Amino acid sequence: MSRESFIIQFNGASSMIKKNKIPVARCVNLTMETFSNKTPNCEELLSMLWRITSKSDDVSVETFVKTMQHLDNLYFKTGELNGQVIITAAFFSLDSSYDYSLDSKEVSDFFKRIGDKKNSKKIKEYIKQNDENGDGVLQLDEFLGAFDSIYKINSIPINDYLKVIEFTDFSKRYDLLPKKKGKALQEDVVQELIKDIPLNERKGIETQLSVLIFLSSKDKKTISREEYVKVRREINYIKTKIGRITTEVLMTCTFRTLDKSCSASLDNNDLTRMLKASGMESKKKVVLQYINDLDENGDGVLQLDEMLSILKVFVNKHNFDIEKYLKNLDARTPADIVECSFKEPIKIPNNNFIVNDHLTSNDSEQITFALFDATIKCKLGESYSTSQETFKFLFFVADIHNQGFITKTQFSLIMKFLDSTNGKIENDPALCRICFQLQGKKEIGVDDLQTLCSKMGQPFSSEQEAINELVMYDDNRNGLIDEDEFVYLMTEDDELKMDDSIEEHLRKNARKAIKLFRVYDTNRDGLLNETEVGEIFIAQWHQCSPNNQKAIHIGFLKNQQNDFIDENRFVVLCQELEASMNEDDSGEINIDKLLTNFFYFYVPNGSNLMDKETLEKVLIQFKLPSSPVLIQKLLTSSNSFNMITFENFSKYISQHLQ
Repeated sequence: MSRESFIIQFNGASSMIKKNKIPVARCVNLTMETFSNKTPNCEELLSMLWRITSKSDDVSVETFVKTMQHLDNLYFKTGELNGQVIITAAFFSLDSSYDYSLDSKEVSDFFKRIGDKKNSKKIKEYIKQNDENGDGVLQLDEFLGAFDSIYKINSIPINDYLKVIEFTDFSKRYDLLPKKKGKALQEDVVQELIKDIPLNERKGIETQLSVLIFLSSKDKKTISREEYVKVRREINYIKTKIGRITTEVLMTCTFRTLDKSCSASLDNNDLTRMLKASGMESKKKVVLQYINDLDENGDGVLQLDEMLSILKVFVNKHNFDIEKYLKNLDARTPADIVECSFKEPIKIPNNNFIVNDHLTSNDSEQITFALFDATIKCKLGESYSTSQETFKFLFFVADIHNQGFITKTQFSLIMKFLDSTNGKIENDPALCRICFQLQGKKEIGVDDLQTLCSKMGQPFSSEQEAINELVMYDDNRNGLIDEDEFVYLMTEDDELKMDDSIEEHLRKNARKAIKLFRVYDTNRDGLLNETEVGEIFIAQWHQCSPNNQKAIHIGFLKNQQNDFIDENRFVVLCQELEASMNEDDSGEINIDKLLTNFFYFYVPNGSNLMDKETLEKVLIQFKLPSSPVLIQKLLTSSNSFNMITFENFSKYISQHLQ
């Protein structure tokens, strides 16, 4: 079963007994009910296990879930709940240091929890008696051997059992990583994990891994042994059932890492942490909008299935059918696993188009649907049934005025398309391209765009929305878009994703900036003044503090030419403002940081000094007084005849640009 199912199971039991706690006896019964295939001595050993894990007569949700996850993983691999499985789970629970061994303190805790208080001398004797390799602690195989001598728990030889459960000492893996002040660097953990992923699947996964490792650690750059072991185990639990590490697996691990309260849900604070760690917008309004969009049951939080649907927004590649993937997480044995690989279908409207088939025409230039359909059926043969809806859709798109027929030219285009694809459309761009070609025009305006998009099942909400979309993709600003621009309009996804590379992140932000620029460039001359630029940021940010207004003013002056800014310089301005944002969620621009970046733009060699000629150019660019007397005064303030320091430059610019 999945972690989330165990939480639900616990909540059902605790609501009948005591809030947030259930007694050991109830845990034993739940375990027996969950795992059907078990050996005769399980009940006694389970009672011991739950006393060991709980430290008392009652079990918390965190302890219950962690222990059941251990048992579930082992049961999936062995096929039965037996003594070896139960005592292995007990070993993991006792290993408080996460070093895959039990020292004298942990062994002492073990005896206390089962009601056998031994003094330190007897503890040492017990360890020495069972410590086969003489390292002073008990490894898992030694602990199993000690139990077997009393309870006869070993169904198969210990070494064979360890192979069956694919035992991995993650603590030893941690020891192999380079350390900084005793802890491993998060970036090294990411590089270690990425090696387990095939080369052709690594794109984007690295970013998700970085986010997961960051959220799993209290530090910003390092990760402790305990944190490392916990995250490796969580990945292993899922990988055991799914078979490989994918975006869905990492999103599930991230969900569970954030769900520290074991509620099987994430609130707006949890989602904010994830967005912030991912480098995505994490303002409260944005977070609440995500929750509102994804919260299918309306409870104000996100469950795992709802969170996984965010992959459509946050990552480019989806591997699995989510419903089947979740079913596999709940699988108890390999026989319960179903094929869940997912191929995103082509976006064709589902039965929302009606073809007029009652008309006939004697015009040899006109092809009715009956003739069209019969031709397609003859052409495709047995594969007709799988492609029928697609070609019916294409006829509907081609029949622009809903007259019940298409032209021979359109028919020829569709048949040519059929020949080139064998009736199988592999991607949305191909579908968009043929739909545009069926309009019979090299370029289309806003009216034709509205008609075509409506035919394709993606109508605009208003004429203004259609105008804005056309403007965004109209590269030559002639009020028309061609075939390539239309395909781009219909298929471009410029939303930031967790698996985007840095280059892709920058490209998408640049595209957003370009489209905003074009919408506000109402006179279509490729230029905006400062007022228009300010309106863009106010519309995007919904408010603009005096500090941010000042930052926009400074940025505009740096990029303007003759009081205007073009499309390319606007992209640069957006990048400069984003790079100067405070790291908190305030949305405020750090003007000192902005000026620092500007200074080193003009002084690219990294020097802390700007020469006299450059200073004069900067003052002119920023429309500040630039007389020889003033410039010399500024240089003198830096104790120089021909250089100004960064500090004095920044101070002067900040004070005089309001």
